[in-house]
Amino acid sequence: MCKNETRRELEKLMRKKSTVCLLFLKNRIEVLDIYFLVNCDNSNKSIGEYYAYEDALKRVKTITEIMN
Repeated sequence: MCKNETRRELEKLMRKKSTVCLLFLKNRIEVLDIYFLVNCDNSNKSIGEYYAYEDALKRVKTITEIMN
């Protein structure tokens, strides 16, 4: 999937209460994580970005463990 197609797919998934982290690895693997807020009243952009990024990094770790 090319970057433009991936972006369009992400835009379909996006809501006001979600944060998306998409990592492109050097070996052409794409890692996607989405952090959803349950309550919009407690929305905080930096918290959503933090958890989406941390979860994506956990997925990268899992992928690298499988590949080794």
